[in-house]
Amino acid sequence: MQPTYRLGLLVSLVISSLVLGFARPARAEIGDVSVGGVWVCRFSKGANGQALEQRMEQIERNMYAVVNNPKYRGRRQVAVQVRPMGQSAALTVDGIVLFVVTPEDVEGTGAKPWEAAQQWAPKLSRGLSLAIPDGSQAF
Repeated sequence: MQPTYRLGLLVSLVISSLVLGFARPARAEIGDVSVGGVWVCRFSKGANGQALEQRMEQIERNMYAVVNNPKYRGRRQVAVQVRPMGQSAALTVDGIVLFVVTPEDVEGTGAKPWEAAQQWAPKLSRGLSLAIPDGSQAF
């Protein structure tokens, strides 16, 4: 074999292994919260009397309500606020509760719900801003 052929073969094998083995997108789990291509967090438990699946459906409905609200159309930035709710913390947009971070959600991490919500709020804001259609798109 000629050296350039071996090098070409090696490069092909490396690229193939990267594409086939390492470049696969991460698989979403039932508790993943993402919007606009931005991963925000992962929940592993239900909360407030809801099973995990019900909780995720509610979060999805709440985010859909914000993303598809005509008053946000064309906005470049959506502000997500963190509001206290007893020992929990709610992430909200203009009073719409997107989801609530409970003590059970941060159990074993050493963080408090308020701290986790403060960390997730910027990611959620960025994702919502990316997901909201600009003013030129019609529904």
